[in-house]
Amino acid sequence: MKGRHGWALLLLVIVSWDLAAALTNSETLTFTFRCAVSQTAWRWPVLALIALLVVHLFLPPRMQRYDPLDRLFQRIDPVAEPKRPPNVPPGTPGSSPGPGR
Repeated sequence: MKGRHGWALLLLVIVSWDLAAALTNSETLTFTFRCAVSQTAWRWPVLALIALLVVHLFLPPRMQRYDPLDRLFQRIDPVAEPKRPPNVPPGTPGSSPGPGR
């Protein structure tokens, strides 16, 4: 399974839901999220989780070994070898050595 398929599916679901909500005069996902989070005690914990996700997604390759979400995944599945983004050459600090090395 490829990660890009999951992102495409997530985007499709969100856009479809909001489009259907606009056509039927129903609640959009944004409206529901704002009602559930913005004026409640969940505001700051959710903001911290969103910040963690943004850092995780945009962390430079040389700093990925410090990424708490990657470290959590490696703890859950220790045999999984971290995958190197396609533009990172082998041997770059923070990249995996590759299979068989």
